[in-house]
Amino acid sequence: MDNSKIHSNTLGKGNAGNVNVMANTISVHGGGISSDSHSDGNAGQVKVIGQTIALSGDADISSDALFDAGALLIDRENLKGTSGNGGSVIVEAAVLTLDNAADISASTFGNGKAGNVQVTATSIKMTNDAAMITSASAEGLGDGGTLIIKAKDLELNNSFISSRTNNRAGRA
Repeated sequence: MDNSKIHSNTLGKGNAGNVNVMANTISVHGGGISSDSHSDGNAGQVKVIGQTIALSGDADISSDALFDAGALLIDRENLKGTSGNGGSVIVEAAVLTLDNAADISASTFGNGKAGNVQVTATSIKMTNDAAMITSASAEGLGDGGTLIIKAKDLELNNSFISSRTNNRAGRA
């Protein structure tokens, strides 16, 4: 996939659908595979399984609990209605590479909880600002998710793995 998306989302009280991608080789450059919540409904689970998975050029595999503010400035008090939770992200591969700001993540920007991220691979190589993240942003009150990585070989070069919260109420 080049600058393309496979995506599921919800803009209301209903839940977003799950996203499942299974192939021998999965290559994503500048695009993404995701499920998001923009309101009270929950994001779906994102599951990507392949022998070889390569992400590059800001590509992502993610599930996020977001808010849609348009051009308005908003604060925590105005986010009470955005309670949707992020979904879990599961990635399984023999060889997994992330390059040039590619990421695998689950985040919340509202009051819902971020999903969990579980990555299982024989070999993981992360280079040039690649990331694996679970996070809760300062704009909301939600908790970050759990980050689990299982690998025989893990190589990081100018990249990071992080579970964090940037707000006073949420937990990483």
